Amino acid sequence: RAACYQARDSYYSCLDALAAAKQDSVALDPAQPPRSCTKARRHFKDECRQSWVNHFDRAYIERRRLQRVLASTESTQSR
Repeated sequence: RAACYQARDSYYSCLDALAAAKQDSVALDPAQPPRSCTKARRHFKDECRQSWVNHFDRAYIERRRLQRVLASTESTQSR
């Protein structure tokens, strides 16, 4: 379980770093990793059960969606 969590954190950190570098508020699709994150994705899938990978992907998408909504709300309220 610890190896799975470590692989998960490494993979999503890679996605977050790319999103931050691009200043992009669009959530990256975790199931379709960018080239620079494919090795981390493969390691994540090797270390975790498929049902966990699916769960973590959905949770990541939801977290990114919530971040976009909150950022949008903050920018609207500051006007």
